Amino acid sequence: MMILGKNSGITTGSVIEDSAGYTVGGIYLREHAEATYSSQGGDSGAPVVSGSSLVGFHSAEGGVFARSNNVSYYYSGLTWGF
Repeated sequence: MMILGKNSGITTGSVIEDSAGYTVGGIYLREHAEATYSSQGGDSGAPVVSGSSLVGFHSAEGGVFARSNNVSYYYSGLTWGF
């Protein structure tokens, strides 16, 4: 998998935790995944892809990302536009 970060560019890694909760800046992020890719401030919201599939969106330092299927579930009716 890889992240296409605004500041870090393309970095690769693998998933180390598939479904966990993280507290970042006092906000609890539920059902997120953690990967070994590196990221920098400003990369939040960057797409996380595996092969040619969108798997999530970068959320927090340390390779934490929201899985795209969870985003669709919690925001029903969301369309991706690409």
